[in-house]
Amino acid sequence: GKKDPAGALKVLAEVYRQTRELWPLQATAADETITVRIDALKDIECAQVLRPESGQSWVISKTSSKDAKVKLVSASEFKSLDWKNHQVMSFDGQRLGKETLAKTRSSPNLSAGGWMRRLSLAAGR
Repeated sequence: GKKDPAGALKVLAEVYRQTRELWPLQATAADETITVRIDALKDIECAQVLRPESGQSWVISKTSSKDAKVKLVSASEFKSLDWKNHQVMSFDGQRLGKETLAKTRSSPNLSAGGWMRRLSLAAGR
């Protein structure tokens, strides 16, 4: 983050975006906090996160009903992932799909500044 603050913000924004896909907005969950472990990103240069080696992708992996972690996954592991509990982080400029955008735009609580579930990012020292 010190060498590339803009890159660090891109990474954190994508962590938030993909975590929101695993935990969609719900009025009943407004007071809940989700913790995402970002230890895997802590000591890596932003360039390595934004452009992982060929055949690898960063994913958010849901580990419990209130926790997730960021991890680097090889293409060979993709077949065995439970996609209900994983989201691929994408840094190529592509954003939310049409279905998600339509859902977001039609949500009255988002446009009115309504409820939101808290997200906590954690990294070991």
